[in-house]
Parts: sequence; C-alpha cells; structure tokens
Amino acid sequence: MQSFLRHFLPVLFSAAALACGGDEHHHDQLDAGTTVDASTGDAKASSPDGAAATSYIPFSASNMAAQQARVGIYEEIVAIRKATGFDKTKCGDIAGTPAAGTIAEAYTRNDATGGVLRDKVNGRKDDHAYNKDATIGTTMNAIITEAITKCHAGTLSAALAGQFVDKTLQWFFYASVYHELALTSAGGDTAPAKLDEAFGYYGRSTDGATSRGISGTAKKRDDNFGLTLNNTIFQLFLQGRDEVAAKNFAAVTETAKKMDQNLLAVLAYSVAREFKELPADAAPDVKLAEGKNFFNIIEPYMLKGSTAETKTDAEYIRAQIDKTTFDKAKEIDAAGIVSRIEKAFGIDVTP
Repeated sequence: MQSFLRHFLPVLFSAAALACGGDEHHHDQLDAGTTVDASTGDAKASSPDGAAATSYIPFSASNMAAQQARVGIYEEIVAIRKATGFDKTKCGDIAGTPAAGTIAEAYTRNDATGGVLRDKVNGRKDDHAYNKDATIGTTMNAIITEAITKCHAGTLSAALAGQFVDKTLQWFFYASVYHELALTSAGGDTAPAKLDEAFGYYGRSTDGATSRGISGTAKKRDDNFGLTLNNTIFQLFLQGRDEVAAKNFAAVTETAKKMDQNLLAVLAYSVAREFKELPADAAPDVKLAEGKNFFNIIEPYMLKGSTAETKTDAEYIRAQIDKTTFDKAKEIDAAGIVSRIEKAFGIDVTP
C-alpha cells in the first residue's frame, strides 16, 4: 500500500540512502578510517567524509550498556506476557517480594548493569519544549504499578495488564531517547556519551541487524504498512554520530528533531493500527488497551505541540477512550479515532 507522511514528516531518506540500514543480517562493517579497540569496543576515530556507514560505532560501548540492559529487561517482560498460559501468577506481587519469572520481579529487580527499571521510569521527565519538565515518569510508573497490582489481585485480566505494562514502557523508551538527544544537542564534552545512550535506548543493534524495544515496534509498523521508519531513524543516528564527532551541534539539533518526528510517526501508526483492527478483532478489549496506551504517548504532542485542530482531535479521542469500558470496547468510535490520527499525522493506514 502507498502511505504518505505529508505535512508531518516533510523529509525522509531515499530508498537508496536507507539500503545500507536494512533489517536483514549483515556483518558489522566499520567505516573506512575507523578503528575500534577490541577490548572495549570503543571507536578510536570517526569515519572520513564520504564514507558509507553501515553500522553505528559508539564513542564508547560502555556508554550505552545500561540503556541496552533496560531494553533487555523490557524484552524479558514481553516474553513473560506472550508466554503460553500467562496469567495473574506471572504478574507478581509488586507490593511484596515478587517471584522470579514475573513481570513485577523484572520491573523492580536491581539489575547489575541496568539498575532498577522502575526507578528509571519513575524519574523520567519530558524534555519536549511543548511539555517541558512534565513528570511523565510518575504517570508511567503509576500505570504500570496499578496494572500489575490489579492483575495480581485478579481484578484486571493478565492480557490487559500485559498491554498496559508493555506500551507504557515503550513510552519510557520514547521519552528516554528524546531526553538523551536533547542533552546531545546541547553540546559539550558529554555529547558523544549522550548520543550513545540515546542509541542504546532506541534498541537497534549497532550493525542494524536486530531491532528490540521501540525499534522493534518501528520494524513492525514498517512491515505492516510498507514503510522505512526504522531504517530512517537508524540512518539519522549514523548521521548524528558524524555531526557530534565534528562538533556541529546546530546540525545535531536538526537531526534529533527528525528522529523524534519519525518516532512519533511510528507511534501514530501504532495507535491507528490498533483502532483500525479493533472492530473485527476477536479480543477488542485487548486492542483497546493497546490503542489507549499507545495514545498516551502521542497525546501531549497532539494537545500542546501541534495545531488547534489537532488539539481538538486529541480531546475527542481521549473522551472516547475514557468513556469506553473494556467489556464494551466495540462501542468506541474506532473509525473516528483512526481518521483523526491519520489527519493529525498525515498518515494512511488503509490496507
């Protein structure tokens, strides 16, 4: 199908420019003139002008170890919720000492590399200018904690709770990528480390071969709609790395904006897809949970970062979501939500 990122995404990479960042497996190829310390994985020199980069070479592999570990914990949680027989026993007692193999245990565990994911989530603030310093982390943590608690008590189905946790953690990764990009754009000696951290939170492997976390969601939307968002973002990270190495922070700022626009497009497609599929789905309540929690991520932009018309559309979608109970999910105006998302972001989710 043909889809268009019209007024929202005016500039995308061409297919030729993206070809080197495909999802197919390929070996980790260094840019000409770039060497890496075999013991640390640190880049010793940036690529020369004109080199065709096919991999993200971190300024130091240690910069993004914690971020990659947190993405790994997210993938662990997803595996738990997707496992056959997933039920309330696998949500865990988040108020007590949750058992190993539960979502609560993974979320609250003090990981040797990533630390306590719950603490990182709870402390996250929004760095977008339209929502600057909003304490979105406390909202995220409250959603996740309530979902796990209700699941453990048997008052919320495991299927719904799993979606609340999954999609809210994607909100955390989206906000965290932008947080680190904002710090990168500010320049200074920490900029290289901050770009590495942003890349770690994105979840793509350095060679582009695998996509986890929010990068995995980008790949799914690409597969669903014939897009190249995941590879566009990957190429923007490669471009951003060259700009940081050159200390061209005006260019870094523009590249970071493009990354954020493409990530927002991934999330907009995700919202529209869930509501598009809801009316005919055998589990409309799960689709509502997915759509609702994806919408939480893009709602601040729609309310505060776009046009008055988009704000009105966001208010309509929120009213529809808030008045619709999960047992009556099919009563929601799914088509109206889809059309408003398509209009706001200039996308098309027609099969």
